[in-house]
Amino acid sequence: MDMVAGRLPSTVVILVTIAVRVLIRYLRGRLPSLLASRLTHKAGNIDSRVIESACKEAFMVADQGLEEHAREAQKLGFSQPVKTGACGLALLITQTSLVVANAGDCKAVLYRDQCPALALNMQHNASDVREQRRLELEHPNEDNVIRCKKEWHEPVIVAVPK
Repeated sequence: MDMVAGRLPSTVVILVTIAVRVLIRYLRGRLPSLLASRLTHKAGNIDSRVIESACKEAFMVADQGLEEHAREAQKLGFSQPVKTGACGLALLITQTSLVVANAGDCKAVLYRDQCPALALNMQHNASDVREQRRLELEHPNEDNVIRCKKEWHEPVIVAVPK
């Protein structure tokens, strides 16, 4: 895969969805460029582990940027951005790979004709015991760190005759 001036080639598609509208512009503007900058020196077919690592790093850098914006807003007296949670999902498709990166409880599902739905990622959801432990370790001084209002369930697909 060839990179041109830090931009992803046309053979790569990145879809970014964000659950909180306030964050859409920030992450849509930042996440693809953060990912592209981590893949600029790669050529040919990129190993899926390299793409996975680039996605993880891009999400971490984006998260740090969001945290900095929230801290600045809090300094100005706005507390709502700090209290708001969000989730995001990036799907990177190349000629040989499909990589899904997510933060939060986003769910990517592949539907194909005559095949059962295939989950493409694991949700980071507080209903998962492993995620509860991770959150407790990451936020030891927060007593309400684990909240799960609703867990995603696969929708019922109804076949519509043509």
